[in-house]
Amino acid sequence: LLKGLSAAHKGLEGRYGDERLHQFVRSLEAIMKPDAGRTERQFVHRAQLFIGRSEQSKTIARQMYRLRSCVEHMNDYTTELVDIATNREAAEQLAQRRSLQAGLLATHVYRHILANPGRGS
Repeated sequence: LLKGLSAAHKGLEGRYGDERLHQFVRSLEAIMKPDAGRTERQFVHRAQLFIGRSEQSKTIARQMYRLRSCVEHMNDYTTELVDIATNREAAEQLAQRRSLQAGLLATHVYRHILANPGRGS
């Protein structure tokens, strides 16, 4: 929990959207505890517990995770969105939207956990 909170805090302090998204998704991973080798699939599945089970929610969670992976491996994170965005500017805007959504999700999850100590353990 403390490592996840630390990552969420770094996300809140981050100056750039890609850094923020990376930290917020890491903070969610600390709660979701996905297994090595199945991280993306489990992250997407478990994120839907918080954001709903629609196809759109699944797409958003997958994009968040894949953008985090791009940042983690020091790749241009907007290339992940090139197929669905009409141009680089649209890809950047979508990436920034996912960063904001990851921050809202992480904040919501940690607020819930901290407001309800002892539940779910």
